[in-house]
Amino acid sequence: LLLNEEGQYIDYVRITDDGNSGFSAALPDSSHFGREVRALRPAAKGRTTLAVCVGEPSDQGAIWMLDLDWSQAPAIVVDQVKIGEGAGGFQASLKRVDQFGFGIATVGDVNGDGMEDIFVGSQAHDDGGD
Repeated sequence: LLLNEEGQYIDYVRITDDGNSGFSAALPDSSHFGREVRALRPAAKGRTTLAVCVGEPSDQGAIWMLDLDWSQAPAIVVDQVKIGEGAGGFQASLKRVDQFGFGIATVGDVNGDGMEDIFVGSQAHDDGGD
């Protein structure tokens, strides 16, 4: 939702795989895309892009790193990276029912590389914290 300075509703942005939002990946009907959404850096006045992390906790699950361009209406996805088993440099294995991306939390720059880091929950992961 887009809000004005008083916090009142102005407009909304819907990101789907229908091709109208700039998001180009095909999602299964049961993907639960958008179950969790977190901004990775605050939208600054005058800034036209916003980085967000979107959970897709279906089956194995995944998260999507999206850059949104707000300079036009409606806003569109201008860059996307999927992170999950075998995608986006993610090297851990996930079982079919792990639901990686069920929860997402921003935690600041934990490793000191200048980039926002995130914690990602995997609701059905059953390895006891491995």
